[in-house]
Amino acid sequence: MLSINQKKFQQSVYKLRFALALSILLMIIPSIICAESVNSRGYYADIPYREHSLISGIVKNIGDFISRAIPALKTLLLGTPILIIYTWICSLIASYLKVKKNLKTAYTRKVFHFMIFTMAGILQISVGLSGVVLFGIIVVLFVLFAVFKGDNYPFYEALARPKDAPKRSAFIVLPLATTALGGVLANVMFYPFAFIGYFVCGCGDAVGEPIGAKWGKHEYRVPSVFGVKVTRSIEGSLGVLLVGFIAAFLALLLSSYSFWTSLSVGFACGLGGMLIEAVSTHGFDNLTIQVIVSGIAFFLLK
Repeated sequence: MLSINQKKFQQSVYKLRFALALSILLMIIPSIICAESVNSRGYYADIPYREHSLISGIVKNIGDFISRAIPALKTLLLGTPILIIYTWICSLIASYLKVKKNLKTAYTRKVFHFMIFTMAGILQISVGLSGVVLFGIIVVLFVLFAVFKGDNYPFYEALARPKDAPKRSAFIVLPLATTALGGVLANVMFYPFAFIGYFVCGCGDAVGEPIGAKWGKHEYRVPSVFGVKVTRSIEGSLGVLLVGFIAAFLALLLSSYSFWTSLSVGFACGLGGMLIEAVSTHGFDNLTIQVIVSGIAFFLLK
């Protein structure tokens, strides 16, 4: 028998089927438009990956980063309306699940988290860093508008955890900033494997909190800023490991790495994501997961 919460969730998914289908279509569009830019050797769409040492690679990538980050006119004209609509749909889905279906913020916040990081990974592969930067700017504007509107605004309530009170807004803005910083560092230090960090953080970390909220029995404390008490659970951490592993495995497999390479490196990335998430300060795990996981992929695959 399904529980009441499971039935409510299934009903929510059914009512949102059009929005979900449209969001999936919008995820696919960048890959279709830029299909000619993606090849089977693990290259990014903007510039090809070249073998280099870590230090020389960082120096080289700092020089390349700005040029790769500036969207071309085609990206601006085609990408802006698509990404605005996609972000709006993501915010709509999260808001609906929170306000209309009264799902916990642990679920609605991570639904948005998952959809945003997944699109970022697709854009990094199919369009390049410039597509991610454009998308990031749009997402930042949406989220900051929600913070400006504050209490009782549906999208704000979908993102602001009650347990973060009285610093609910701070724990929306802080992860937003650390996510951006994590993306920059992963691209500069461990190019071209930043997309692996996106997928592990977007998928693995997305399930950790909901699993912990639902089934977490073995809790442990983690450091936090602003004096907010924060706990995580072993069950949630195992969820990060499992889903992070699957996400990294599929991302590598679809990037034309062999099955066994994708399996072994994917597991290492999922494990690294779980361990760093377990010890990261509350609000900083979006940064640490992206950087550490991208670094693991870099050192194992370069």
